[in-house]
Amino acid sequence: MSGGKQRFNGGARVLHRRAVRTPLPDEEAERVFHENMMAVADGRERKAELLADPDVSLLEAYETEFERVSESFERRLRHVAGDDYEEAAMAYNRGERDDRIGALTSYYFEGLWRIQQRTTVTDMLFFPIILRY
Repeated sequence: MSGGKQRFNGGARVLHRRAVRTPLPDEEAERVFHENMMAVADGRERKAELLADPDVSLLEAYETEFERVSESFERRLRHVAGDDYEEAAMAYNRGERDDRIGALTSYYFEGLWRIQQRTTVTDMLFFPIILRY
């Protein structure tokens, strides 16, 4: 590599036929995860409300949703990997690390990128599926 930061670009290697397990070792971790997922749901509901308003542009509705979703994802990324979550994800993406934290941050980071891109690139949808077992 040239040494510069490589951006996520929708490479199928990160998400295709892969899943990650988010560890929830105690009630506090479950509560934080639940709050983050509720923030994502709230962002989606707010977007729906804005789309129903003829005075609000489509772009504004999607940007409002993305702001709420990205806050939730970034909060989760910081919880999992600390403030250097982006570097952890990039290092995993470059093959410089191969651990659970790297995989998890890479997965969340790519998912967030795809959520941001989905309004313009329809074949790159990302739907997180949450299973509790």
